[in-house]
Amino acid sequence: MAPRLTEVRNKIAPIVLERAYPQGADRWAIDYRGCVETHSTTSKGERALIVVRFKMQSQPDKAEQVLAALQDVIAPSRALAGVVSFDIARDLADPNAFIATEVFDDRAALDRQESLPEVGRALAVLEESLVAEPEATIFHVSSSEPWG
Repeated sequence: MAPRLTEVRNKIAPIVLERAYPQGADRWAIDYRGCVETHSTTSKGERALIVVRFKMQSQPDKAEQVLAALQDVIAPSRALAGVVSFDIARDLADPNAFIATEVFDDRAALDRQESLPEVGRALAVLEESLVAEPEATIFHVSSSEPWG
């Protein structure tokens, strides 16, 4: 049975943003049709960055097709306003596994990236090529600093 990739992506993308409102000096909340998420703000009162980690396991005979589809997503994603970083890599321990690490200024940037035609084409390839549902996690990062 093919994984329901669209369902996984829908879990990390909101249906409709109804409102965003502050909850004190260091918290903010967003309401997606009654499903409220609360997130930290930065020390300056700004909303936190959104980091998405998306891991996919390809069928061995489809790995090169998946690689090509994912490569087509990188350049247009990086060119979008609000995309801070967008990287997709092959797992060094498993050539059939791919990991996307995506950093966005806000949910609107994530939505813009997911609406790219290249993403739609890649999702169609993934629907037919993955051995299991992908692992998807969203992190709301309130601060960062250079390492070293």
